[in-house]
Amino acid sequence: MSTLPYVQADQFAQTPAKGDLDLSIMHGGIVTGVVYSANPADVFNSGNRVKLDTAQAVPGAMPRFVAAADNEAAFGVIKRTAQKAQFAVGDVIEVVMAGNPSVVWECAGATITPGLSVGMASGFIVASDGTHTAVGVALDYATDSTMLRIIVGFQSC
Repeated sequence: MSTLPYVQADQFAQTPAKGDLDLSIMHGGIVTGVVYSANPADVFNSGNRVKLDTAQAVPGAMPRFVAAADNEAAFGVIKRTAQKAQFAVGDVIEVVMAGNPSVVWECAGATITPGLSVGMASGFIVASDGTHTAVGVALDYATDSTMLRIIVGFQSC
């Protein structure tokens, strides 16, 4: 039978308790994790879509992120940091979580109009259709190879 873990009351060594909020993720929409791939030579770039590695089997370990294909749902998008825009396997990354409305700069692979549901094809933003899973909503107008902002996690109401 499951039991709740012991809660550490020491203010300097707090452990999470059931019902606690992770305020840093809630406020920033950013999840910190590690780049993971079976191929150590793989390179990940800021703006790439990633998903959580479901093979991670170490309780309390930092989340591992693997590349997401153009036609599958992703957890979020790799954020460029002040130090890097390209990451190797094992590097710590920040991922803009798709479950929290965030705005990410991406590069268009076609003409995109504001409000268009968009997907990813070979690392570029295109209209979302049957072969390109929606990753967000375009905030800006863009043409092929120009930058635009994508609202990730946006839901119309």
